[in-house]
Amino acid sequence: MTRYAFDEHDSSNPQSTASIVIQWIVRGFGFLLMLAGFLVGVQVLLEAWGLYFDPAGIEQFAQAIESASGLDATLKAGLEDAESSVRISYFVAWFIALTLIMIVGRLAMSAMQIGGQLVLWDVPLRRLVRALGTRRRD
Repeated sequence: MTRYAFDEHDSSNPQSTASIVIQWIVRGFGFLLMLAGFLVGVQVLLEAWGLYFDPAGIEQFAQAIESASGLDATLKAGLEDAESSVRISYFVAWFIALTLIMIVGRLAMSAMQIGGQLVLWDVPLRRLVRALGTRRRD
C-alpha cells in the first residue's frame, strides 16, 4: 500500500483531533473546577479561623436571626422570669453558621475531587465515556 507524507499518523493509537480537543477541554474544565474548589475551601478555613479567634463576629448573625424570627422575645414571653438573659438566637446562629461551614467545605472537597478526576481523565471516567460511545452507536 502506498503511504503518503500526510498519512503518517500513529496507527496504534488512532484518535481524531476532535476527541483530543474534547479531552483537553474537559481537562481544562476539571482544572478550573479543582481550582474553584480549592479557593472556596481556603475561604471556608479562613472563615472558621475568624470565628474561632473572634467569636463575637457571630453577633450580627444572631441579631439578624432575632430580628427576623423574634425567637428570644417569644421565649421571654413564654417564661415567667422576664429577667432571663439567655439568648437562644445566639446559639441558633452558631448552629447555622457551623452547619453552613461544613456544607460548603464538603462541596469544596467534592469539587476538588471531581476536578481532579477530570484532569487525570480517570479510569471510571474513561469507562463512562466508552459506555456512552457504545450506547450512541447502538
